[in-house]
Amino acid sequence: QKPLRTLRDTIDLIDRNILLLLAERQGIVESIGTTKRRTRKKIADPRRERQILKKQLPLARDLGVKEADATALFKTIFAMARRVQRRGKRT
Repeated sequence: QKPLRTLRDTIDLIDRNILLLLAERQGIVESIGTTKRRTRKKIADPRRERQILKKQLPLARDLGVKEADATALFKTIFAMARRVQRRGKRT
């Protein structure tokens, strides 16, 4: 069995990678927000959010992630994306 420190170091690396991917996603979301504002489209897109969940939840289940947990995570990500799109920047 791996020592606790080794396991925690692995978790720290995974957490860093999650943040790197989230930052990359937010950069793309920023561009989407610019396009939506320029074309006067609504920021919130519930249909798109449902499409993402429909596509990603089966993968979550296959990976052993509870559907409720994956849904909660994506809803948080969607809320972050809407905030970024409204203000046009991440900070």
